[in-house]
Amino acid sequence: MNLLSKVRKPVAICQLETLAGCLEGTSSYPTDLAGITDLTNRHLVTPQLFVAMVGHRPDTQQQMDFLSYWQEIHQLNEVRNKRLMEQLEDVLKTLNAAGISPILLTGACSLVKSDDAFSAARMIADLDILLCPHESGRGLQALTQVGYLRCEDGPSRHTIAKLVKDGFIAMVHLHGAAPGTWEAMPVEDMSRDAKDVTLGSLHARILAPADRLSFLIGHDMIQDRGLLFGTLHLRHLLDAREICRRELVDWELVRYRFQSRARKLALGLYLENLARLCRFDDYAAPRRGAFYHLLYHRQTLLFEEKKYAAIDRAVLVRPVRAMRYIMRFSRLAGAPPY
Repeated sequence: MNLLSKVRKPVAICQLETLAGCLEGTSSYPTDLAGITDLTNRHLVTPQLFVAMVGHRPDTQQQMDFLSYWQEIHQLNEVRNKRLMEQLEDVLKTLNAAGISPILLTGACSLVKSDDAFSAARMIADLDILLCPHESGRGLQALTQVGYLRCEDGPSRHTIAKLVKDGFIAMVHLHGAAPGTWEAMPVEDMSRDAKDVTLGSLHARILAPADRLSFLIGHDMIQDRGLLFGTLHLRHLLDAREICRRELVDWELVRYRFQSRARKLALGLYLENLARLCRFDDYAAPRRGAFYHLLYHRQTLLFEEKKYAAIDRAVLVRPVRAMRYIMRFSRLAGAPPY
């Protein structure tokens, strides 16, 4: 993009926090417009930045140019999300005909649950759908019979299949379990507490607030190794903020699901990210300590300091991964033969 190559000013002390302030709508135009726009493109939150900043009047031609760019991305994303809604309706029609009312996750959930402004601004890569164990085979067969094709990637610990279909733009992820918290978060329990939603004559379900939040934490911090690698999904943090602000979260249930070993750290760091980057701090939520401040600052250093990132990978990440492989191999070697 030409705009990004026009201006390169010094990096802010913490670009993530600068962007977070803009997304919250509490900050005016940042000094490093090119750097912030580059960051929003990487995190897929450019349309949400436009919605947050449209109320701030631009003072310079450069600010007007960037606001116009953000608006263009927002308009294109709105068109894309309408096409995604058409694809979601196609999936629901097929699954409903097979007697299945699927559970909608992450982006698919935001298409039907959020208000129009949030839905238009939320960038969605895939359509994630959760099926109960007794529905997975029937649901997969129904979708493949109407033209959905399985991708080469085989099923994982929580994914049944990844599907694509000619004429549609997104990949459909069929999930069979919650990532990172499967034994503490059975699909049957989530299904029992899910809420029914309708799209005309079509039926689907939405997880309870605590389940949606737990799913995001497990996906970002454990499945995608956010706790180990220090990465974060800003889009998912914004989703979590919407859940916590607009709905009543059962924090006792969330704490129960992340009470052991690394999961407790994952929950604490995720809440730290919500507090620092999304200006959210619910007093009913589990308390955080100074250690989580250190984990948060590690994230910012990994993001902005390449030298520190290299040292962190050599001193922390690689030894931890090696230890996990050794422990996994030891468990497999000690398992009784079939």
